[in-house]
Amino acid sequence: MQKRNNKVKFPFIMVCLIFSTVIFMALNSNIDFILNNNIENREVYQDEFSIYLNQLDLTGPNITFIQPNLNYTIIETKSYEIIVNITDEHPLLSGNVRVQISNFTNLLINASMTSSEGDSWTYKWENLSTYVNRIFYTIRVWAKDSSPNGTSSLSEAWYVYLNLPRRINLFVLRNILYIIAVSFIFAAICLYINKKTR
Repeated sequence: MQKRNNKVKFPFIMVCLIFSTVIFMALNSNIDFILNNNIENREVYQDEFSIYLNQLDLTGPNITFIQPNLNYTIIETKSYEIIVNITDEHPLLSGNVRVQISNFTNLLINASMTSSEGDSWTYKWENLSTYVNRIFYTIRVWAKDSSPNGTSSLSEAWYVYLNLPRRINLFVLRNILYIIAVSFIFAAICLYINKKTR
């Protein structure tokens, strides 16, 4: 009876071993497929991310001052043209280039610059006689390119010294002329009276 039970158990054990081996191989190949698929997906994602990064413009426009061409330039005229050269792979659009002029404490001008020939941009700073004379002013230029992410740059600060000729106060000038005229008339009257008395 024991031998017969052993004969029945042996084929059953063999079937279980074969069946478990097949299941293990199937599971193993499925895991390999999932892992390989994940690796491929990760590589595709990394490639797409690299392409996306390559498309992004991470460098802002390059801004070079043409006028003033030296830092700490002295301005002695009632108007002054600020000129910069701006280069970038992506063209700059009107309104995306601004000049900022300040007197160290307050921003006085934040205006659009005008595109001229090639990569040049200009701004005419006018009515300088209305600004405080004999002090330094700071000039900066801000520019943004037309790339999808709109990269921008701010130039270094350039300093200019406003040294306009002193204005003659018309009120004082009129008073001086008035005094001269009255003195001349008074002298003429004195001279006339002096001649009469002789």
